[in-house]
Amino acid sequence: MAENLIRAAVASQGGQTVDRHFGRASRFELYLWNGRSFAWEGERTVPALCGEEGHGEGLGTALARFSDCRFVLAAAAGPAVVQGLAAC
Repeated sequence: MAENLIRAAVASQGGQTVDRHFGRASRFELYLWNGRSFAWEGERTVPALCGEEGHGEGLGTALARFSDCRFVLAAAAGPAVVQGLAAC
């Protein structure tokens, strides 16, 4: 990725709106920002962090999946996720 491009991950069920909780999202839309406009890059599927039986993979592992993203947008996120993303 070129240095002047910024990647954003968006938690979206259908690809049209930011409508998923970070921990329950299994799909994130990826966009690149070049300083003037966004371009769709693709999608990233990930195991959901929160399930019916509690948390799946560890929080650190889940956050590492977004280490190449400058922004992560979700409809909601718990305080541990917010703090973890802020520390990246």
